[in-house]
Amino acid sequence: MGQPGESKRGVAEWARILFYANAAIWMPLAAITVVRAAGGTGEERITGMVLTVLMFANAVAMVLSALGLARRSRWFYLFAVAVVVVNLLLTWTDQVGWPDVVTGVLDLVLLGLLVVVRREYWS
Repeated sequence: MGQPGESKRGVAEWARILFYANAAIWMPLAAITVVRAAGGTGEERITGMVLTVLMFANAVAMVLSALGLARRSRWFYLFAVAVVVVNLLLTWTDQVGWPDVVTGVLDLVLLGLLVVVRREYWS
């Protein structure tokens, strides 16, 4: 039989994996956005660059969340929850395509996993 809390550590590990998966989606989306914007008008290029920076920042925040969860820090846990909540809200505020649906589902699962392990970070 496993140690107490072992199953929750497994849940936290799944959360970390999903954060990395989410980042792996956002990085190429940022690259695609900047390439598409490069051929547009001046305004389209500026918009594309802003969106690229935001997507890249989102991917970095996802990686930091995954790394932080491994440290078992309350502050990293709160950061991870904030990243997921903001990402969930912003995912559904513009045109919704398949990447939004995929990352939205990942974010919902992540939020559920973070709720399950919340006590692990509050001790």
